[in-house]
Amino acid sequence: MTKLPKKRPKKPSTAVQRKRLIAACDKLWSQVVHKIWKNKCAWPGCDKTTSLSAHHFFGKKAYGFIARYETDNSCLLCYYHHIGRVHQQGDVEPVREAIIQRIGQERFDGMKIMVGATWIIKVDELQELKWQLEALLLKEF
Repeated sequence: MTKLPKKRPKKPSTAVQRKRLIAACDKLWSQVVHKIWKNKCAWPGCDKTTSLSAHHFFGKKAYGFIARYETDNSCLLCYYHHIGRVHQQGDVEPVREAIIQRIGQERFDGMKIMVGATWIIKVDELQELKWQLEALLLKEF
């Protein structure tokens, strides 16, 4: 009896690759934000270091992929300040000020212009972005 040749495993579709890379980049972006903000809530006067989550100043859904992975467009907030103050009460001024204090007004103004641009991200660009985020994890802030 002859053996049938083994089937070569299918290469994941571009959509599957894209979905996996986006998930990996989201996780890496969050880890980089934790490192940049030294695992401390960015809200002025808050010293919480637990229940922290990365927050996009310019929303990732409204502004797209450029805003989604731009580390200057980020801060780390405790649950109370992230959900209670920013998302429920709309109190974003302290977050804006914390980001400006970290990156400067000029970079903030440049980012404001940049995140409004349209970017339809391709799989190879996502892979490059993943490598860049991995490299940022090795950097000292």
